[in-house]
Amino acid sequence: MVTTTSRQNSSGFFIGVGCPGCGAVLALDEGFFVTSCSYCGSVLRVLMPEIPPAFMVKSGLDTTRVRFHLDRHLKNHNQPLTGSDLQFKRIYYPYWKVDASLLKARNRIEERVYVSEAGSESQTEHVDRKQKTDIRITPYTVTVAAGAPLAGLPDSLGVRSESIRMVPFSQDNLEGDFDALPVLRSWDQIRSRIVQAVARMNEINPAAFGRNITRLFTPEFSLVYFPFYAVESYEERYRRFLLDGLTGRVLSTGDPVEQPQPVLNIADGQQAVTEPQAARPPAVVDRISFAEDDVPLEPPEFSPGELNVDFHRCTNCGVDLPAVQSCVYYCRNCKEMQILERSEISSVTVEMAGDSAGPDDRLVPFWWLTLSGPDAGRLGKLFGSLKPVDRLVIPAFETAHFDGMYKLSRRITAAFDKLPRHRTQALDDRCIPVQVRPAQAVANAEIIICREMLERGLALPDETTSLRTDQAGLVYVPFHLENYFYMDSVLNAITLERVLID
Repeated sequence: MVTTTSRQNSSGFFIGVGCPGCGAVLALDEGFFVTSCSYCGSVLRVLMPEIPPAFMVKSGLDTTRVRFHLDRHLKNHNQPLTGSDLQFKRIYYPYWKVDASLLKARNRIEERVYVSEAGSESQTEHVDRKQKTDIRITPYTVTVAAGAPLAGLPDSLGVRSESIRMVPFSQDNLEGDFDALPVLRSWDQIRSRIVQAVARMNEINPAAFGRNITRLFTPEFSLVYFPFYAVESYEERYRRFLLDGLTGRVLSTGDPVEQPQPVLNIADGQQAVTEPQAARPPAVVDRISFAEDDVPLEPPEFSPGELNVDFHRCTNCGVDLPAVQSCVYYCRNCKEMQILERSEISSVTVEMAGDSAGPDDRLVPFWWLTLSGPDAGRLGKLFGSLKPVDRLVIPAFETAHFDGMYKLSRRITAAFDKLPRHRTQALDDRCIPVQVRPAQAVANAEIIICREMLERGLALPDETTSLRTDQAGLVYVPFHLENYFYMDSVLNAITLERVLID
């Protein structure tokens, strides 16, 4: 579904950016990279970096509100309220956010009990046991702490990472008196931890036969800086509390301790052990407790990718392109086709299936990929074709219904050679936007092949083995509505569930 700025966002991941034309603030959904400014009307495109970008969550709490939440917590736990000499330390703590897809195969025994009445006094019971493998694709989102481990700090943002508002991270966006802790875990380290965590999923629900399989696909990384307040009290005995900088929730108990624990100096990243606190501390607390871990004290070299916004215009004549999310655009001014998402594939052709499409037809885009090596040899057997199959056809529109996409891909792959195709240089309003990039199409092809192999009881290739493609192309196939589903208008043989594109 195409989202515009007129749609009221109520959930999801948000990115706050500024319009390059008038400077107005824009709120964009994650992955939504084309919009129009509601103030000046400029059509804009968000330019995502190749390396993981960094975002931050604004706190919105001042020290008065933080103290209110802390006192309420102390009152509820029958503890003395805060005194006059509270010290506040405002920090931004980094988390890695990983968005991926999981292919899961779960082997179980399905039991069905049949009872037959042989008479009024006796019954016969029969139990039928069958082996069944459930195969599905599910989204996978997780956040992992990227900075130095701090006592009381959560290791993950949890489900809130799907609903918090964010802005691009920069020193200019840091609120006064807030310090951003350095990133001590690189995304390569986090990747290995995620792979290990995914592998452990097979142990949660043991397989009734064989072994369960969980495989990670298309992980995308971003860095999220989340606000926290460290509040320290020095009346009678030293106490330290850690509060969520967004909601004010108290995260640590604040149990009294004899002296501050070993601390991490935020300014220089060096560890230092303090002596027992005998006198009143300085007005600004610049040290927080640091728990021992295997992370380095010296931050690794890391520069997050920079998120930019530019005008969404034709590269040939400079006229605004349509404000829809797509990889392919048609300029109605100069009649030129624009393919914005380039891939490692040398050339991409755009074709139309059939000689003509009806005025009420919907032109549905598909990526076709020519495979090389062993991948090409096994496609025909996997898809039940008697002839060699060297191309895999993947829907080029986004959908949350993977099973429907998987079945559609199988249908159109089997019928692809029978579709007459010709190159096209023009697109119209009947064309559905191309929301799947070529790299995403290759990843979806890998998932489909792996699922097909699991369905047939075949061993999956090694995770380090990637799909090899020689060529790729884009083809629009006309579909017309027939009651509860769409039917292709060329062969009248390929069905498409309405829920996939409506």
